Amino acid sequence: MIGLCHYEEACVEAVRQFIDRIIRGLDQASSELRNIVTGSNLGNPTHRIAVLVVLFAIAGGVLYIAAGRGVEQGEPAMVEVAGGLGVEEALIEKPSTGDATIKGPAIEAPVVQRPAVEGPAIEESMVEEPVIEGPALGKAVTEKPGIEKSKLEEAGIEKPSIKEAATEGSLREEAATEVPARGEPETKHPVLEEPATREEFRGLWVVRTSMQSQESVEHVIDKAAKSNFNAILVQVNGRGEAYYESDIVPKMPAVPEGFDPLAFCIEKAHAAGIEVHAWINAFTVGELGRRDYHEMHILSRHPEWSLVDLNEVSTFDYTQGMARGELVSVMLDPAIEGVKEYVRDVFLEVVTKYDVDGVHFDYIRYPGKRYGYSQEARDKFRELTGYDPLDLVKKPAEFQGTVVDGVDLFDSLSDKWNEFRRDQVTEVVRRVYQDVKKIKPDVAVSCAVFANADEAYDLRLQDWRKWVRDGIVDFIVPMAYTPDTQEFKGHIMKAVEASPGRRALAGVGVYRMLDNPRDCIEKIDAARELGTSGVVLFSYDSIREMDDYWEALARGPFSDRAKAPRMIREALD
Repeated sequence: MIGLCHYEEACVEAVRQFIDRIIRGLDQASSELRNIVTGSNLGNPTHRIAVLVVLFAIAGGVLYIAAGRGVEQGEPAMVEVAGGLGVEEALIEKPSTGDATIKGPAIEAPVVQRPAVEGPAIEESMVEEPVIEGPALGKAVTEKPGIEKSKLEEAGIEKPSIKEAATEGSLREEAATEVPARGEPETKHPVLEEPATREEFRGLWVVRTSMQSQESVEHVIDKAAKSNFNAILVQVNGRGEAYYESDIVPKMPAVPEGFDPLAFCIEKAHAAGIEVHAWINAFTVGELGRRDYHEMHILSRHPEWSLVDLNEVSTFDYTQGMARGELVSVMLDPAIEGVKEYVRDVFLEVVTKYDVDGVHFDYIRYPGKRYGYSQEARDKFRELTGYDPLDLVKKPAEFQGTVVDGVDLFDSLSDKWNEFRRDQVTEVVRRVYQDVKKIKPDVAVSCAVFANADEAYDLRLQDWRKWVRDGIVDFIVPMAYTPDTQEFKGHIMKAVEASPGRRALAGVGVYRMLDNPRDCIEKIDAARELGTSGVVLFSYDSIREMDDYWEALARGPFSDRAKAPRMIREALD
């Protein structure tokens, strides 16, 4: 620590010199003030502002002089400096929030990465814009600094004064939950005076970068609880790396040794009355352009399981430039039997080892119709039809114009090839669903899906309407990330119609509505009107530090507590 007497002398001398400059400046400022007041039209707004600026400057100088005299009179500030750094470096250290850039329908998130968006992506989720990760859409979602106070009013949320709150009594009191481990400060969660009577699913997609430390996980729970959310969908496997203890996939290197993010999250969330659904990317693994992985990584063990495009190039060999906005990472081929079993095993391990309330599929689709031409996939299709699907691409003239059973052979085989690939994705969902239910029937199995069911079917080979009809998914979350409310209503209305028994939630792309919470609130209201079982926002990470946004939700659509409905098929039928 620097000696106090030396510090005091340095402060006194610096202040004395500064006072001299202030006094000289005050003389000039007062002269300018007289000129402005006597020679200006104070009805002019510009002149009024000028007067106020000068007055503030004078007031600041007076206060500074007073402070300086205090120092002269022996009242130095006690600044402790560590490590022998200069006096000016006070080293007030801020705790880390574990917030890394999110790669995320989208949404693989967390600063939010809007990959082609990750998130439930349209990943990590999916506007047919770039690929967001997460239930998101593929481009990095950028975090905005925050909402001005006026945004609450713009959103139609009246903010009561402190006096009013004290008089009327708050709807919520902050009650501390159990003290976190490792001596960290208590995390407080809101508790209502009245028990929840409404049933509504209020979920948040949480990108994996917010799962890297105890502090970042506690921040998620705290924000969710205080704003009356009752479920979080936390990304625990986005690229073939685990945010939990696994015997199948390697641990994410960014996770501290000895820390189990999923176990810690479940403990804290359940204590706050919040459900935890483990969000797992089915087919996205690794990184484009990268070839060196942990020995346990699936791409180290089976690079040949990667999707192959119609030019017979494996996505394992893709660079970023080759992705054409369709890929956020290397992807596995669901037509390969080993891939089906690998995805099934990943899901079952989480269900077996952890007390999750649900498991949630993301990237359960092809990136586009250009993909799926692995040798194993071609061989299987040839066994079924007698034709190599690659010939439809390379030798179309040999099929076009040939009519078999009254149908053009090229069109018939093209339709069968598309249906073959859809069936591969559906089979993965079916195996996971059936085996999860054998182990833990009450664990919900859900999927983040493209909001436009026709485009999902035609362009991404994702037939989620069939999954609902066949009863191999408990609920679906259409990633209706559009900021346009009418377009949002159109997507959700069709999803509700295709999902009897209230098996559809509404995925809201909050990352595209950061300027004003009113836009997000409109979507929540619309989802309620259309008869969904609730909403999931993509994502927590995009509004993580926007306190006014959370407050607008807590004082608006989520002003009361709600119990999450049982989102398993038997309960919904």
